[in-house]
Amino acid sequence: MPDKHKPVPVPAAAPEDPELTAVFGAGGAISRAIKGFEPRGQQARMAAAVARAIAARQHLVVEAGTGVGKSLAYLIPAAFWAARGRKKIVVATHTKALQAQLVKKDLPVVKAVLEEQGLPLTYFLLMGSSNYLCLSRLARAGKQAAELFDEDGVRAALEELQARAPGAESGCRQELPFFVPQRAWEEVCRDADLCLNKKCPFKGACFYRKDVAAAARADIVVVNQHLYFAGMPLPVFDAVIFDEAHNLEQVAADFMGFVL
Repeated sequence: MPDKHKPVPVPAAAPEDPELTAVFGAGGAISRAIKGFEPRGQQARMAAAVARAIAARQHLVVEAGTGVGKSLAYLIPAAFWAARGRKKIVVATHTKALQAQLVKKDLPVVKAVLEEQGLPLTYFLLMGSSNYLCLSRLARAGKQAAELFDEDGVRAALEELQARAPGAESGCRQELPFFVPQRAWEEVCRDADLCLNKKCPFKGACFYRKDVAAAARADIVVVNQHLYFAGMPLPVFDAVIFDEAHNLEQVAADFMGFVL
């Protein structure tokens, strides 16, 4: 009797697979999605290696120079595998700059490539919890703003947050349409140690909980390496890709090591 818990590999594109060749080749799907795209042999070979490794559930380490197009080389085969097999991929970067590039530039291209094949794809950026506005802390800080905060910039930011928060789609600091001084943000950001969780009166509107739920529904979830090792509530996933992996050892040591 088959073990229902045993992972079943999903076939992925091999180097000679016409689908993968068409995507990365001249006049292929990427060319139609990116104006001026020039095919690169290294990029196609890396994509093939990633596809084989994911399908076989094997580890793979890739070192490639600048200009190879590494992001698309791992995202496209991973996305095909995820979309066809109902799998979830976590992509962990070291910097927020690369996170933004993946979500705003590269993943829209990947989505367009898959849609040409009739495959839907969803992706989501999940930030660390301190990047999110906490409505409970905001309410508390707003009541104390006049007494506790002397700086005009801090008070003004708190007032702006209170005015905009009720109708905001995102409480992520990076997506706020105005600058919030660090002093103000420290008073209103989510703090895991202070979170009331299910007892919080704002739990139904919690920006962080909404994003965690959205990440659980996505095919590809982009996170920070620090978030990955911090034990935050990532959704169950089937494969992980570490970009900027030369930083991985130090990040892992920071979270998993200790000093005697």
